[in-house]
Amino acid sequence: MKQTNFPKLPKPKFRQTLFTALTIAVMAAIFFFSSQTGVESEDMSGIAQQTLIAILLRFVSVEKIPRVVAYSLEFLLRKSAHLFLFGCLGVFAASALKSYGVKDGVFVKTFVFCVLYAVSDEIHQLFIDGRAALFTDVLIDAAGSAAGILIQFKAERIRNRRHADK
Repeated sequence: MKQTNFPKLPKPKFRQTLFTALTIAVMAAIFFFSSQTGVESEDMSGIAQQTLIAILLRFVSVEKIPRVVAYSLEFLLRKSAHLFLFGCLGVFAASALKSYGVKDGVFVKTFVFCVLYAVSDEIHQLFIDGRAALFTDVLIDAAGSAAGILIQFKAERIRNRRHADK
């Protein structure tokens, strides 16, 4: 039997594996939440809203909470979830790129990647019962991604300064 000699591939470094896995995990979480029907999504937001109101009621009496605040909570929760998830995607995707040695244009490459994923996420929602594609959500996702990438850059700068001081 003839044996072929395939070139040995280098083992991925821990940081490459970690940040690639975290990027994929966040993308999977976004896909999961986007796959929920409108009713399921509203139910999940409702549970989070009730939890926040219960926490708020520990500090403020019911009479002091304006109705507009109560009604706005669900909207704020939903948009905050967009910011948070795409912020995480920005942090992990930028970290993954850097772990593979990419040095030039990391911000732009990561931002474009995240925005394209946001667009694909909104298109995906067109096919889910009770959901819609919203351009404003893409803008919020883009803002979250940009914030996440900037956080990653700042954290790396701080880490590099600490290592340089040692």
